[in-house]
Amino acid sequence: VLLGSGMLFVGVPFFLAIGYQVENDDDGISTPMQFAILVICLYIVICLYIIALWIALILFKVTVPAIIIEKSRPMQAFRRSYDLCKSNFFFIFCALLGLKVILMITTIVYKAVVAAIGINPFLTDLVLNCFILPMDVVFATVVYITIRIRSESYTKDHLCQELLGNGPVSYASNHIEMQDQGLEQMEVA
Repeated sequence: VLLGSGMLFVGVPFFLAIGYQVENDDDGISTPMQFAILVICLYIVICLYIIALWIALILFKVTVPAIIIEKSRPMQAFRRSYDLCKSNFFFIFCALLGLKVILMITTIVYKAVVAAIGINPFLTDLVLNCFILPMDVVFATVVYITIRIRSESYTKDHLCQELLGNGPVSYASNHIEMQDQGLEQMEVA
């Protein structure tokens, strides 16, 4: 994304400036200008593709935790992930963006320290990936549990019940249990 932004703000004005300085061809548009227009169109397509990938990443971020915790099939997990994430889109976006910024800063600092020491870059990248990849899985699981706590009154007991193999706890049964508990508390008072 940063490379694409750099291309837009540096490359396109450069090509436009060159295009205006060169004489026009027979069709009235200079060759560098045609190239600049092509670069702009290509940049727009790449940006739209990156935006679509980020939207898909956000909407399907909790697919793996849904498969593992709820023991659902892959297509069910994709549907479940979409249902959970569509109402929490901006929460997931901000959390994911924050994670990516933290990991980017960590990577820059780590690579600067390693370059100063002079260690083999292949080994350091391997160590770095062993740190970054699990962070993504942990992040997806934490987001999954957070969304379920917010939207379905998910508790530690429900998580234990699902992980021990008693099957997923449906939202409807949780809601009915909460209403029953509320009625019992009102009758006692």
